[in-house]
Amino acid sequence: MRVLFLSPLLPYPLFSGGQIRAFNLIKELSQSHQITLFSFIRSEEERRYLPQLQKFCSKIVLRKRRKAWTPFNVLLTGFSYYPFLMSLYWDPVFTKMINEELIDGKYDLIHVETFYLMHTLPSTTLPIVLSEQNIEYLVFKRFAERANLIFKLFLYFDVAKLKIWEKFFWQKAKKIVTASTLDKQIIEKKRAQVSLVPNGVDLEYFRDLGKKPHNFPTILFVGNFKWLQNRDAGNFLITEIWPNIRKEIPGAKLLVVGRDAPQKLKEAIVESGAVLREDVAEITEVYQETDLLLAPIRIGGGTKFKILESMAAGIPVVTTKEGIEGLEVKDGQEVLVGETEEELIRGVIKILENKKLRVNLAYNARKKILAEYNWQKIGKELERVWQEAVKNG
Repeated sequence: MRVLFLSPLLPYPLFSGGQIRAFNLIKELSQSHQITLFSFIRSEEERRYLPQLQKFCSKIVLRKRRKAWTPFNVLLTGFSYYPFLMSLYWDPVFTKMINEELIDGKYDLIHVETFYLMHTLPSTTLPIVLSEQNIEYLVFKRFAERANLIFKLFLYFDVAKLKIWEKFFWQKAKKIVTASTLDKQIIEKKRAQVSLVPNGVDLEYFRDLGKKPHNFPTILFVGNFKWLQNRDAGNFLITEIWPNIRKEIPGAKLLVVGRDAPQKLKEAIVESGAVLREDVAEITEVYQETDLLLAPIRIGGGTKFKILESMAAGIPVVTTKEGIEGLEVKDGQEVLVGETEEELIRGVIKILENKKLRVNLAYNARKKILAEYNWQKIGKELERVWQEAVKNG
């Protein structure tokens, strides 16, 4: 099968959840299918990563995306039907490039990662599989609820447009796949033909790693701060949770791993006594000096790679119900769940003080990952969706 695969981000390096998902799906499906990748990039420097993708793609076409906060994007958002997220990717040249490719090549299917690339497609009779990593209007709605008044008004107006367009494109796709059961259930209220293709983990890379000796109980937070969910969680952790953990466990260490943190958050992390690492070549080395992952996520949607990877690496997890949204795990069995600042702190203390609990959580979590969240199994599920879309197209 020849497949045109559209991605809003170059699926390498594996810095964000979207990149990890797209890369591994392409890697798995390329074993049986011929994949052409059309992707936006942020800078020309990203072209150096092409060799990592050329192993799996028969052809790659790149287009540099405009910077986000430009007068053009703001005006386009304010004076058009498009929400900000779609305005970023409105690009007639990109659409023309896709159209020329479809004319020249004999394709069977178009796979689109995220709904906000759907408007870049030219008119086509090919079946389209839409992959919803999150339900975007719900993510932005949750963020708007926590924003300051002026930004809140802008966000709510933008969320209204997001909701209209996202639901519109649900009807345009032949098939829809989601990363979480909850997102699947929400979309199924509006249309049928929704399949679950969850996120996964490279089981060989994130094996049970063992521990390096370290002198202090170490708590880890991991997240790309480009995304709203991680910025909110990082601020919540540094301003409200971490100071109280230090009071309870004076010798504790907090390690924050993540790129693209705003300057204000960087300063807050350092001032709080935590350690910030922005560029980590091998996250597995960080896991070896960590006692638990703390993920105080308050804005849900999709599934969280940081939690899946920690579970695979044998690191106990303390998180919220939003953190495990879309994951088939249970509080007290594979993870500890808390909703309030106090409950999250209590979960951290329980794990640090109870070795048996640490071992049981790590064992159960790893077992769950092995059974349900491996990319080989997930790739076969997406392949089934592709085949159904072509067969019924």
